[in-house]
Amino acid sequence: MLFEKLKDKNIDRWLAYTNHIFANKLVNQTLSQKSFDFYITQDYHYLLTYFEAISKLALFSKTHHCFDEMVASTKGELDHHQHALNQPLNPSLATTNYTDYLNKIIESENYEDLLISIAPCLIGYYELGKYISNLEVCEDNRYAKWIELYQTDDYKEATKICIAFINELKDYDFEKLNKIFIDTIELEIAFFDQVIEHNPLPIVLTIAGSDSSGGAGIQADLKSISANGAYAASVITTITAQNTTGVTDVFDLPVTLIQSQFNTVADDLDISYIKIGMLNSTQIIKTVDKLTKERQIPYVLDPVMVTKGGFKLMKDDAIDVLRETLMQGAFVITPNILEAQILSGLHVEHIESMKACCIKLHELGAKNILLKGGHLNTTKMIDILYFNEQFYYFETNKFTTRHTHGTGCSLSSALASFLALGLSLDKASEHAISYVQNGMLNNFKVGNGRGPVNHFYML
Repeated sequence: MLFEKLKDKNIDRWLAYTNHIFANKLVNQTLSQKSFDFYITQDYHYLLTYFEAISKLALFSKTHHCFDEMVASTKGELDHHQHALNQPLNPSLATTNYTDYLNKIIESENYEDLLISIAPCLIGYYELGKYISNLEVCEDNRYAKWIELYQTDDYKEATKICIAFINELKDYDFEKLNKIFIDTIELEIAFFDQVIEHNPLPIVLTIAGSDSSGGAGIQADLKSISANGAYAASVITTITAQNTTGVTDVFDLPVTLIQSQFNTVADDLDISYIKIGMLNSTQIIKTVDKLTKERQIPYVLDPVMVTKGGFKLMKDDAIDVLRETLMQGAFVITPNILEAQILSGLHVEHIESMKACCIKLHELGAKNILLKGGHLNTTKMIDILYFNEQFYYFETNKFTTRHTHGTGCSLSSALASFLALGLSLDKASEHAISYVQNGMLNNFKVGNGRGPVNHFYML
């Protein structure tokens, strides 16, 4: 069978194409919308030439009526892409190289060459679709319609016809056809590569206080975001003088400087998600609330109020303002039990009261709540997520260690990172909790007090 022979001879490059990272980025939505729009316009431009190639192939063939499915499938792709098209058609170098190559083969009017040149695209996209379908695609994936297109019965039938025609070829020059086959695979890989190069890492902005010892606050956030596959940017609200034994001084930055940091970053960077941590005053809370509303960027709120050593990080009058502003706008809040008790006014001592606290916080305006259960006197660590008015439970082993500095900051920033990567809140919570758990299991002693988690344990 000629097609299988061509595919087997070039299997490494074939898999590099059909299992391309482009597919994974579609599944977990780390391919930004701008990059997908770029891909759609480039693919549409290419498909105009590809449609011409399919049509010519039908004319060259004595049984051109058998190409109806291939023609219809390609036409369907064009219609699908045209519907999504929202940018001018400006072909890139990779697109131009591919269309120029295909046009030369069209001009040659050689049936065998043209048949082999269209095969990697037609059949490869079907296999790419199969590869994607084996991955976990969340229900609200914004690229679902594109993914589904290449798994329809019509598309599958078109690929079967193409393979059948290739396998019917006789008296062919294998080396010549093999070169065309591998050339088009390489052009497809280059086509996907340009999209990946065009797609930056999702950007997560942390708005929080600075920890001079590097274990919590901004410093922990930057490490956590970077470790979990996003690009980290920051807005510092407060400078603290602290080490592993405690906080000795706190200085709030002027709100004009906080505003300037935020707007300067947001004007330049395409921020996917925000993590909000330490906000020490009413004025700072109101400022951050105004900024996030203006930009309409989703955020995770970690309502940091006291350190593990008991140092108060939020003034009393600021708590009411936080509850009435940022807590209402957050996609999810991540309080520990002490913070949840302050925000809800309820006492928490067991799982049922944790659930009641989540419901109360929801009634007070919080959309979703990830309530951390580290302060409970239980044999297991139990965290509860209240998401879309349903409870999810995350149970991990509890172990004795002093080195827990920055766990809350690290969890919320990891959560923001996984949300920016496109995971649903329940899956993002599961991954974030696992990340912090592993960071604690692999922690190390820094200083003479509470050491930090190991943010880069996986390295």
